[in-house]
Amino acid sequence: MATQATVTLDTLHCILESDRGGSSHSEPYIWPFLASITNNSFETTPTGAFIANSRAVVRKEMRAGDDAIIDGPFNRLTATFQDGQTNRQLILVVALWEEDDTPVAAVTGGYQAFLDTLHTELFRNLIPLRDATEEQQRAIIAQINANVLEAVTTAIHDHLSTSEKVQVFLGFLNLDDFMASDSKRFPDLTPTAFALSLKGFAGDPLEVVPGDPTTVVNPPVEYAILGNLTIQDVQPPSCQAETDAVNAAQATLQGFDDLVARLQALLETATPQQKPGIIAQIKRINTQLIPPAQAALDAARRALQTCQASHAGTTDRSDAAPSPG
Repeated sequence: MATQATVTLDTLHCILESDRGGSSHSEPYIWPFLASITNNSFETTPTGAFIANSRAVVRKEMRAGDDAIIDGPFNRLTATFQDGQTNRQLILVVALWEEDDTPVAAVTGGYQAFLDTLHTELFRNLIPLRDATEEQQRAIIAQINANVLEAVTTAIHDHLSTSEKVQVFLGFLNLDDFMASDSKRFPDLTPTAFALSLKGFAGDPLEVVPGDPTTVVNPPVEYAILGNLTIQDVQPPSCQAETDAVNAAQATLQGFDDLVARLQALLETATPQQKPGIIAQIKRINTQLIPPAQAALDAARRALQTCQASHAGTTDRSDAAPSPG
């Protein structure tokens, strides 16, 4: 019988908030990532970034002292370990962002780069991290963080249109701000409560003395995430990977539909200057994003039907991995 580990991110606590220098509020959202490691496997989840999970703001107008429930389903990350696998462990990574005005396609592209680069970097550094001293581990982790942030920044930029890049350059488009990240290693499958400490910076420069550019600072922020690791024995259903793929494809398509609905609602109160941009976004989603999302859903459904007919399951994303010890 297999063993399923579930990491649940329950609550986001705002300790220090510095959007507009702490006089206003923030709209934080998170990017979670979970790696499961054994003597013969390395798997990560989620593997795909979708509209629904790329910018799910935990709470609007969050201020210092506020607590907010992190809603599901994307606050839960699961990993399944098969009988016979040893050296079972988990690595959780969570990045914290502040919602501003980054176009949704760029946010999704950034989260995908986050997931892909973390998968690559952690797999590449399993042995170096195992054999390193504490000081060397800190250096390796710092380099991984730098590589991931660089990949994310590049991906966000690459997903901007030419006009959006011009708006960013001119200061008319304020991109979402990366605020902080933290990680947690679970060396074995022991149920436990845990906390992540997310300390960083707001990302929006602030003039301490208005009108004096020499007093510009990047205000600090501090958040905490409380969560739990639970363990249970499970009998894996047939075609779980195919089922997950269908659910993910459905979530993507629904995310696009919801986004179009929100943009259409914005048109009702938009200024004449804003309407062309909103209409262009709606057209882009309907013509460039929804058709491939529908095709992906159709393909996932066909794969599930084929799997169910043959009763053969497959795994999600995995690599053969050396044991991390």
